[in-house]
Amino acid sequence: MFEVIKEVLSEQLGVEADIKLESKLREDLNIDSLLAVQLSVLLENKYDIDITEEELGKLVTIKDVIDLLEAKGVKA
Repeated sequence: MFEVIKEVLSEQLGVEADIKLESKLREDLNIDSLLAVQLSVLLENKYDIDITEEELGKLVTIKDVIDLLEAKGVKA
């Protein structure tokens, strides 16, 4: 699942950074609120899930994104 998120960030959202599990979305990857919404929409469409604004606001690291997806039943 990490590789999929890494691909979405780099290829579809144009994030050009060294992406690791512990990478912080805002500080390390410069993902602003607009990119965060775009990321959530891409993941929602890819995995047929819903991500609320509240859930989106709690995401700090790439690991948080993976944990959220796993909590919603997404399999690696």
